[in-house]
Amino acid sequence: GLGARSLTMGGQIADVSGAASPYFNPALAPFQPVEAVELSAGILPFGREFQTVQIGAPLKPRAGVAAGVVHLGVSDIDGRDASGAPTETYSADETAFFIAFGIRMSDRVSGGAGLRLYRNDLFRSV
Repeated sequence: GLGARSLTMGGQIADVSGAASPYFNPALAPFQPVEAVELSAGILPFGREFQTVQIGAPLKPRAGVAAGVVHLGVSDIDGRDASGAPTETYSADETAFFIAFGIRMSDRVSGGAGLRLYRNDLFRSV
């Protein structure tokens, strides 16, 4: 869903292997085989971090629901003034909350709806 494989695929929406998430396409929610919780976290170079939590469940016989949180952050950003002198250290955080519902109308057609709320914490001058 929201893990490393999905990110390396560039946010592919149609994925036969099931690695894509209802976060990207709510119509995938009814194809979840069982109730599941997915957790991902990463500490990346240059002060970056990544965490996700996704909870999903099929709603038998033809629907499904998923919800989750995605958090990305950057810390230790070196602030400089116009002349290049160091000023202070900055950080930025972005969080997305989502819920998705999907229904399978036939073996080949499904549809869905999703809601996403975004929250950004940037430094004061932005």
